[in-house]
Amino acid sequence: MQQAIDRHFRTRHGIISRRTALELGMSPAQIKTRLSSGQWTTQARGIYQLGGTTVTSTSRLLVACLQYGAHASHRSAAFLHGIGQVRASRPEIVVVRGRTRRAPGVWIHETTQPELLNPTTIKSVPCTGLTRTVVDLGAVLSTSQMHHVVDSVLRDRQTSLQALADAVQRHAKRGRDGVGRLHSALNALTRSDGRSVAVPLSGWSRMAADLLADHGLPRPEFEYDVWDSNGRLVGYIDLAYPSSKVAIELDSVRWHLNRDAFVHDRRRNNRLVLEGWTVIQFTWNDFDDPRHVCETVERVLAGQ
Repeated sequence: MQQAIDRHFRTRHGIISRRTALELGMSPAQIKTRLSSGQWTTQARGIYQLGGTTVTSTSRLLVACLQYGAHASHRSAAFLHGIGQVRASRPEIVVVRGRTRRAPGVWIHETTQPELLNPTTIKSVPCTGLTRTVVDLGAVLSTSQMHHVVDSVLRDRQTSLQALADAVQRHAKRGRDGVGRLHSALNALTRSDGRSVAVPLSGWSRMAADLLADHGLPRPEFEYDVWDSNGRLVGYIDLAYPSSKVAIELDSVRWHLNRDAFVHDRRRNNRLVLEGWTVIQFTWNDFDDPRHVCETVERVLAGQ
């Protein structure tokens, strides 16, 4: 019995429920002894933590799920799935409507359609499936943040554009919150002719494009590939205005300040110039003055 208990604690962040302890062979008296001696501490009614183990955001989330018979959802589920930089300041869970009304210190959401949760388990924590999590995020994040979320899951190949589109259709029929913002983010990745738009390789590219669009400039294309008159690839551009042949490169220390990148970038830029392109280069520090960035691009597009 003790080996099974120890194994459970090792794989579940030092957390155990009274029900599980009994199922693993402990008696009520043994549980009481461990609590009175301080070997275990009570985290919630019927939920205990092994003494000496560290309380973490994941262990708190598992406690909330066990306490309310819930699944991690929204920002907490995004954290478990590793979606972008989405984080929850406290456990965020989803329960079947009517199961509970109070959840001190916990964000609680209700559902009348548990069959659509597409549940999974990550790090021993029950949570909503990836596409359902993305749908739910649309209800708690801004439209701009949803663009970053969609970019992240597609860039990391956690899912596909088609799977997200299917999720929109599946949940829209039930009037699910979040569908509208997800739908908007997906539309931004689809051209009017139905072809998919390239997903930016970094959140920086998305941020820069949003900045230019907010300034009133046309939204640039991401990861645009340029070919010469002989059908040879000249190179890929972070952000591009193809009709004006204006290329915007975002130069980071991490990716561009090494010998190979230094040489390649300059050769590529020279070839772009020979093909009639104007190349603008920005570093992260340039975005300390976003107006300067926007006005620079505006002047180049205007031919000044």
